[in-house]
Amino acid sequence: MELMLPFPVVASRSKIKHGDEIILLGSCFADSMTEHFQKNGFLTISNPFGTVFHPLALADVIESSINDDKSVEIYQKNDLFFSWDASSKIYGMSSDELEQNVTNARKAFKECLVSARVLVITFGTSWGYFHTSLNRVVANCHKERKESFKKELSEVNEMVSRWQKVLSLLNALNSNLKVIFSVSPVRHAKDGLIDNNRSKARLIELTHQLSESSMPDYFPSYELVIDQLRDYRYFKRDMVHPSGVSVEHVWNFFRETYFAQETKSLAEKVNKINRSLEHIPLYPKSNDSILHAHRTLESKNKLKSAYPQVYWM
Repeated sequence: MELMLPFPVVASRSKIKHGDEIILLGSCFADSMTEHFQKNGFLTISNPFGTVFHPLALADVIESSINDDKSVEIYQKNDLFFSWDASSKIYGMSSDELEQNVTNARKAFKECLVSARVLVITFGTSWGYFHTSLNRVVANCHKERKESFKKELSEVNEMVSRWQKVLSLLNALNSNLKVIFSVSPVRHAKDGLIDNNRSKARLIELTHQLSESSMPDYFPSYELVIDQLRDYRYFKRDMVHPSGVSVEHVWNFFRETYFAQETKSLAEKVNKINRSLEHIPLYPKSNDSILHAHRTLESKNKLKSAYPQVYWM
C-alpha cells in the first residue's frame, strides 16, 4: 500500500560536486539545508545578511553587493543601529560601525558570488513590509512601529521583472554560476492560511516564470513537504516548520537530483565520519572508545588526503 504520492526524481544534467562553493539565501529553510550540505562535505555559505524572506528584499541584497553600494539606510533602536537590508544579525553600536559592517558584508558576499559554483535561493513569502518613508520593501522590520509600514502582497510581474535584472547581473559577474530557485515549505501562519497560500502561489509562479525563461532551475522543496509528505507529523510542534525528517527528505531528493554517483558515495563517507565524530561515548576513557576515536580520525585523515576538495566542519 502506498502511503504517499509518488514524486519521481528528474536528475539534472548540471551536477554539483565536492569543491563547488555553494551559497544558500532566503528563508530559514535555507539554513536548515545548509547543515546537510556541510555534514556531507560541501563548502557552504548561508544567509550572510541573515534570513530574508521576500524576493524584492533579496534582490536588494544581491544588487547592492554586486554594485559595490556604499550607502546604508539605518534604523536606530536605543543604542543599537540596524540596516533595513539585513536581519538583526548585522548591527553596530554606532552608525559608522553599522555602515562598515554592512559594507564589509557586501564586499565579502560579492567575492563569494564571483567564486561560487551554485546559488540556491529559497523564497519565503510575497507579503512584503513596504516602508512608507523609504518607499520600498525592507528585509526586516526590526520591530519598528507598525505605522511605518504598509503590508502588501507583491505582484508577480513586479517580482519577475526585478529578478530578471538580478539574473543578468549575476550572469555578468559569474557566468559559471548555477542558480536554483525554491519556495520554502514553511507556512507563514501569522498571515493566516488563506493569505499564506496566496503568497506561496505567487512565489511558485515567480520561480517558474524565471526558470522557464532563463538559466535557473526550480527545485520542489515546497511540493515535497506540502504535497508529498502532507502530514503534520512531518512538522515541528509549532505545526509550521518542517521537522528534521522532512528536511532530510528534501535533502535526499536534492542529492538524487544534483549529485553524480561518485559524489553521493563520497558524501556518504564524509557524513558517516562526521556522525562518528559527533558521537558522545558513554565511557570516553575506555579502550573501546579510545580505539573508536582513533579509527575515526584515521579514516578522516585518509579521506582528507585522497579528496582535498572536501570541506570539513
